[in-house]
Amino acid sequence: MKKAKIISVSVVLLGMALLSGCNQKESKKISVYRVETDALYMSALDTYQKENPGLELEIKTFPNYAEMKDQLNTELMSGKGPDVLLYNSLQSEADPFKLAKSGTFLSLDNYMEALPSDEYFMEIMEAGVINGSQYILPLSWNILQTYSTQKLVNEQNYRGQTFYTVLPKEAERLVTENDCAVCSLQFGRADVLNYFAEISGLSVIDSSGSLLIDENSFRQLAEFTKVIYDNVNKIQGIVQRYRNDFVGATAHLSFLLEDYSFMNNLRYYQSVYSKSLGEEMVMNPVTQLNSKGITAQVIQYGAVNANSKVPDEAWKLLLAVANTSVSTDFSKYDEAKVYYAPVKASLYNDCVVQLSTQNGKGAKGPAEPLDEENTSLLQQISQDVAMAVVPNVSIGNLVQECMEPYLIGNGDYESCYQGLMNKLELYLDE
Repeated sequence: MKKAKIISVSVVLLGMALLSGCNQKESKKISVYRVETDALYMSALDTYQKENPGLELEIKTFPNYAEMKDQLNTELMSGKGPDVLLYNSLQSEADPFKLAKSGTFLSLDNYMEALPSDEYFMEIMEAGVINGSQYILPLSWNILQTYSTQKLVNEQNYRGQTFYTVLPKEAERLVTENDCAVCSLQFGRADVLNYFAEISGLSVIDSSGSLLIDENSFRQLAEFTKVIYDNVNKIQGIVQRYRNDFVGATAHLSFLLEDYSFMNNLRYYQSVYSKSLGEEMVMNPVTQLNSKGITAQVIQYGAVNANSKVPDEAWKLLLAVANTSVSTDFSKYDEAKVYYAPVKASLYNDCVVQLSTQNGKGAKGPAEPLDEENTSLLQQISQDVAMAVVPNVSIGNLVQECMEPYLIGNGDYESCYQGLMNKLELYLDE
């Protein structure tokens, strides 16, 4: 097993102090954990280390989140752990609600009051509010996307319709087509219904830990998700049949449904559709169920350990991560080098400039810079974000466990829904 690496850097010039007879102030020590598969944290902490020579920064590096989780949970349960806590909602399997409720996180309210609200996407920052206080600082975000050809959109008159309307119509149109399916399923979460609940603006619990389900809307969402489940066999068959054949796959899939890093992904597919299919590509964010607003998914987020002896310094480091410049030069499939959209508006705009002026990594050659229309689309997306959520794996597992019998056709909706309500109430009372 690959062991964690510890880097401890102290650049207090003790030798010079002794020679000069000057009294040096004791350096402040900050500890933080990170994993090698998280590009933002690897880059941000190395930069912070270089830019703050008067700080003793102890960085413990793990090969993956699974190994970090075991040690971190043990330390936090005993009132210890690093000063700065860094998570990834797709990999760390942390329960942010329970961690905040247990007193693990320090309230960041005083620090947030001094944060210039016009410099950050505050709709995304608000995802870190739990039970009325800011315990989490969102550090990056993403959205669920659909990709298709302009030809299909025109032929089926899908302009202006939400994906919740389009997908069932497309599934019905293809019901007798054994070699065609509605969409691919390229996203890294197993809690499919809970994922759509978050994206659609129907999160299962609110920021205070109370049940937030609107029964009618949740049923509508479950019926929508069941359409995907009903088509899973067709989808899997096509994906297997046309593996490594983009042209063949897209000819038999109406939409590519993906949650890869959306800014980089847009440039990638703009080139791939044009070069491989000779057709124009259309990307649409999956919006909320009952509005045109977009719900962002917080990917990386951080907190300050409530037991930290240096909370001010820990906050400064956390904010420095949020202010770290983001690269757009990576392959969409290279997990260790992927960056997501930053929470600082100016850095997001910098990414838009990069994507619209620089080549990227494509499938069989460079991905060309974004055209004017897709550049404008990225600018618009940041304006259309209405809210954000920090994914909760524990809630997601409960939703999937209780509702999956209905989704796969082995249980009735009412029984599954009531079972979910019972388990959620138990979970929230723990």
